[in-house]
Amino acid sequence: MDTAKKIDYLIVGQGLAGSALAIHLLLRKKRILVVNRHDTGTSSEVAAGIFNPISGKMLAKTWMADEIFPFLDSYYRLAEKLTGARFYHPMPVYRPFADAAEQNEWMGRSENVRIAGYVKRVATAPQYPEVVHDPFGGLLMDQCGYVDTRSYVAAVRKWLEQQDCYVADNLYPENFRAGLRGVRYGRYTADVAVFCEGINVFDNPWFDWVPVKPLKGELLTVHGKFLSNVIVNRGVYMVPGDGSWYVGATYEREFDRAGVTPEGRLYLEEKLRALTKNQFMVTAHAAGIRPSTPDRRPLLGSHPEHYNLVIFNGLGTKGVSLSPYFSAELVQWLEKEKQLSKAVDISRYKSLYWKSR
Repeated sequence: MDTAKKIDYLIVGQGLAGSALAIHLLLRKKRILVVNRHDTGTSSEVAAGIFNPISGKMLAKTWMADEIFPFLDSYYRLAEKLTGARFYHPMPVYRPFADAAEQNEWMGRSENVRIAGYVKRVATAPQYPEVVHDPFGGLLMDQCGYVDTRSYVAAVRKWLEQQDCYVADNLYPENFRAGLRGVRYGRYTADVAVFCEGINVFDNPWFDWVPVKPLKGELLTVHGKFLSNVIVNRGVYMVPGDGSWYVGATYEREFDRAGVTPEGRLYLEEKLRALTKNQFMVTAHAAGIRPSTPDRRPLLGSHPEHYNLVIFNGLGTKGVSLSPYFSAELVQWLEKEKQLSKAVDISRYKSLYWKSR
């Protein structure tokens, strides 16, 4: 006798992508099951979780900022309400100016209507002289903050367990079958399986061809006297924590080992000393691997041949800001309400699949 339990969606992985997707689907009253393997070293376990609409070396406006940042604010507030946990921390980001030339440049750029809403203040004098090296002042950016990703993922996991739709397990080809009418995992049958595995996609025989690029980041936890209501970012970021601060991160596209390194710690300590005047003590050192892509755009959509196998991956260093918005976009596509944007549709890389066959 077949005792299969019918669900709508099987979600594989419960990092930033899987958590947001699960919440959106449950809010639509969909029947889901989240299957998650408990690995260490994933990006959501060690990330500082910053979101910032003006970022990068050139301090450019983030792609789709006008859509993504208002959405993430409402999403994380709702997620806190659903889970009863506290993990969303909106606060400004302060970037000290390197010299007078950068100060002058931003006095002009801040008047650009495209970014004016994200600039809180252009300071021409030191703002935090007791903590930060900022003799030329700095740029105070708005609509920023951080998500305590470890607390967020743990809170969503607990909430999913309460909904009886979470299983801790490794999904292997031998306990998973995909057919024309759906997929089967154990005693569950689903119309669609969505793989939100991050860097673990390389172990997935259906999506091991996608161009996910491992991007390693190392992070320090430090104790010291710093700012508690502002994120400082110049060379490294200083993110307030619970009685400590998080300092990071390195960006290593080529690396020999996944864990922490003496070189990574030295780099972060040197950058922190250049940023702050105060003494600090390192209390922890962690490393994680982020799933980036060649064009720095997420990967969403169905497998070229197995249309009920779907991927949601490639969020890179911006998973905190991208996952709420694009999980909602993915749900609308899954429910046949809209098409995926060509910028994120996995079909832009489908030639890689055929070459791999």
